[in-house]
Amino acid sequence: IPRGDVVVCGGSYDEGVTADASREEVGRIEASAAAIAPGSLGALRQVWVGHRPVRGAGVRVEVEPRATSGGVLLAHNYGHGGSGWTIAHGCAEDIADGVAAALS
Repeated sequence: IPRGDVVVCGGSYDEGVTADASREEVGRIEASAAAIAPGSLGALRQVWVGHRPVRGAGVRVEVEPRATSGGVLLAHNYGHGGSGWTIAHGCAEDIADGVAAALS
């Protein structure tokens, strides 16, 4: 994925939380990127880990009225994992619809 003067390569699915990518995982991603675009990879500049939490029960998208004197609504919209960007707009629309319904 080109981003200005860098290219983002790779991704993996790992259970649990880790702060660092393993050397083996980095090597696998580099090899895959080189196979797709031979000769296009320069020196590796940075390795980072981006966490995208997943719920075992699936994505939670709902509006929950809370029993308070102010009538607070709690919007739940989490657990999307690696699909977060793909389904973000639809989930946001579902939350907006739920808030509108709760306020009407």
